[in-house]
Amino acid sequence: NIVVEPAAALLFLDFRAATSLQMSGTAQLVWDFPRLRDDESPTGRRVRFTPGRTIHTTGLPLVAA
Repeated sequence: NIVVEPAAALLFLDFRAATSLQMSGTAQLVWDFPRLRDDESPTGRRVRFTPGRTIHTTGLPLVAA
């Protein structure tokens, strides 16, 4: 639960370039986020992620299907 423990991490894989981007930091719920025109989420909340550390890795043994 983000409210109780805001530590969070994201991982992005690029199979074509065989790279990854790892981000660790904190997440925060934003309840008063303005509704966008094509917004599919009726909750009115968003998660704001603030990175603290990033790691970019190249040469991974990734295979695109």
